[in-house]
Amino acid sequence: MTISVKCKVKNATTYPLKLRWHGVPYGIVSPSFPSSIEPGTTATWTAESNATFCGTEGWVGYELLGDTDHTYFAVYWDKPFIASNAYKQERAPMETLADGTRGFPMPERWTQTLSEDDTATVTYTCSKEPVVPGSATAAQAPSNPAEAPDDLTATAPAATCVELSAPTPPGTTVFLYARFDDANGAPPWPNSTSEVSAMVEGRWDPWTDVFKEVVEYDWKTLKAKGLPVDESPWICESFLDFAGALTGSEAKPRKENSVGRIYLVTHGRPGLVAFSGFLDVQPTNTDVYLGRLSPTEIARSNEESRRIDDELLLWLNGSDGTGPAYRDKIRKVLRGDAALVIVSCRAGKGMGSLDMKRLADTLMLDVYAFSEEVRYEPTFYAPDQIVHRDRTLYPKCSPAPERGCMHLVPDMRIPKPGP
Repeated sequence: MTISVKCKVKNATTYPLKLRWHGVPYGIVSPSFPSSIEPGTTATWTAESNATFCGTEGWVGYELLGDTDHTYFAVYWDKPFIASNAYKQERAPMETLADGTRGFPMPERWTQTLSEDDTATVTYTCSKEPVVPGSATAAQAPSNPAEAPDDLTATAPAATCVELSAPTPPGTTVFLYARFDDANGAPPWPNSTSEVSAMVEGRWDPWTDVFKEVVEYDWKTLKAKGLPVDESPWICESFLDFAGALTGSEAKPRKENSVGRIYLVTHGRPGLVAFSGFLDVQPTNTDVYLGRLSPTEIARSNEESRRIDDELLLWLNGSDGTGPAYRDKIRKVLRGDAALVIVSCRAGKGMGSLDMKRLADTLMLDVYAFSEEVRYEPTFYAPDQIVHRDRTLYPKCSPAPERGCMHLVPDMRIPKPGP
């Protein structure tokens, strides 16, 4: 079944709208985003899913040319295979960077409306007057669009945020980060100039070095406080790397009941958390592929699986003995209050919550996850200076960007099974 949404952008201002940045993490768009939208006109495109059990998600930002406030207008849609839809918009001034250039930040004050239709039409309006933060409108597709107005106002559902309690005494904190390079194993962007360009244009996605910088910041912080951490963070390509980081090697096995917290920083979607994958950088967007290192990579064994999904969890609880042996070995090193924090977009959304429950039951630990987008906000100066790539935020529960990932507050906690 194809999931689709028809997006209309009305320019009700006296300024031309100039395309500045866009991204489509899930699905495809046709026709392409228009390079400009003239005053009094409406631009239309259709976004639809292009894979099994997937929806479509994307955003696009335009600058109001000639506006003395240097304003941008951004729209967003998220129509997943399972769970609620979200249509959002924002009009706000652009950020001025330290060198005087103007940046195009991802919107943070969008208003959300919901629709249950498999195919919807949503209209976004860039009005003559700036939208007051918190009152922006986006259309909810009615059962009969001809009988309803274009723009309806709705309030986003209340967030359910779950703070992680600090274990006492603290166990060892293990930091893992996923490998996401290009299909040849090289950095997706060959130099800082091309990476900054991708950031400005909204076609940048975090990759191996970014994930590494995120976990290294928190790892160094805990180490400086004298708290128990490993000698360094671990890079993950497969389940074997994940299991090995937790249990240690034959020469240096990890002590039983010693691991208190596990942070896995990666890409994901509902029903799949990747240990690794690759980025395909295009002139207008970047595609993120989960669970394989190249387009031609063949199927791998469960031990070498590059993803946490139903197949891996069934194997860990299977009857052949191999999977349960890994499972039991991991369980032995975990403290009774151990928790796994999966820092990944939408791992806990829709059907993903079922997998998080199976994971908690399998490893006998609490699992924390995020049902919406975890954002990365690098600090940079055009054309080629990157200051930090390790700033993250979770708009739903921790909207202020900070370095590392331990400050992020998840909105899902799956407790381990009771006695």
